[in-house]
Amino acid sequence: MRYAWLGKLIPLLAPLALVMAPQQARAIAVDVELMLLIDVSGSINDQTEFPLQMQGYRDAFNDPRVLAAIQGGKLGRIAVRADFWSSADQYATAVDWTLISDASSAGAFASELGDARRPFRGLTAPGQAIIRSMFAFTNEYESERQVIDISGDGAQNDGIHADTAVNYALAFGI
Repeated sequence: MRYAWLGKLIPLLAPLALVMAPQQARAIAVDVELMLLIDVSGSINDQTEFPLQMQGYRDAFNDPRVLAAIQGGKLGRIAVRADFWSSADQYATAVDWTLISDASSAGAFASELGDARRPFRGLTAPGQAIIRSMFAFTNEYESERQVIDISGDGAQNDGIHADTAVNYALAFGI
């Protein structure tokens, strides 16, 4: 009887314990996780090609047809990230994973990416970029499709061969 009060206290504390217990992080479901890999190797000049690439991405994510395609998915939203690449050891995030579901989020992503500064220029290692980007799919999003879209205009002259990297990505379901 000395501890009878404990029997009354436990039902009151049980909900608090559930709230305070660590919760497993829940992934945000999206239709597609899209990784944009942007070539900034030496074959991309600063005067016309780099600005043209960035304007193209800005225009694409501000295009109503692109937004309609995004919203036309089962969930109506995607996660997108953009990374710059060049030599095998040159890789940097331009815009981290962003949820796009409406004109506002698409426009914000387009603006941030369009304003991104070129971090380096070097050799051309598309295979290395593909391999590095695969690790970025461990994120807060989940989808049935992970897609890598890579831009480039020069012949590969550094890093793992692009065909090998593509085969690895395909083997991992990307």
